[in-house]
Amino acid sequence: FAQSLIRSYAYTGKWIIENNHFYGSSVETDPMPDVNMIWVFGGQCIIRNNYFGGKAPYCGGGACTMPNQPAGLISAILIHSHDQQLKDTVIITGNKISNIEVNWPAIHPPDIEFAGIYSTQHSAIIADNEIGEFVDNTPSIKFKGTRAFGVISLSTGNVQVKNNHIKGMEVFAGHFFGIEVNGENSVTATTNYVIQDNSIS
Repeated sequence: FAQSLIRSYAYTGKWIIENNHFYGSSVETDPMPDVNMIWVFGGQCIIRNNYFGGKAPYCGGGACTMPNQPAGLISAILIHSHDQQLKDTVIITGNKISNIEVNWPAIHPPDIEFAGIYSTQHSAIIADNEIGEFVDNTPSIKFKGTRAFGVISLSTGNVQVKNNHIKGMEVFAGHFFGIEVNGENSVTATTNYVIQDNSIS
């Protein structure tokens, strides 16, 4: 699919993105940096109950495959805003991210990152999301790159990360971070489940 399936180019407030299915019906052969399925620049947005990955609705079918990716960021959800919108809380909840493969043929891949959810700048509530899963003991997200994050939040606002399930992420030739939160104000991280066993190569 294209670099973004939903994208806002200017500041967007009070968007609701829900009950969508984002998947690729074929193997993407053209390398594209910075593939972000949802890329929203705004605050007071709600992103909930969406499915990311696979070749069919509900993350079904074969894997959504992106080979030959150049340096950059690949994410299901990327959302950010200016400093003046720090109080415009974003809610990201009830989303499923699964059945995704990002590969690179060389032994040493370029400087490329994967993030299930990437939130910057604003206040955020990131809750009750499922990122990866084991299907017959096989990880459902396979990534070859430098760094992979289940959830990453880089914010000077208040951040809550709770009740998220992160598992079944296989990372080749890179580093895995289940949850990374860097906040200058209040940070709450509670009741999250990060399962690493047998998921890192």
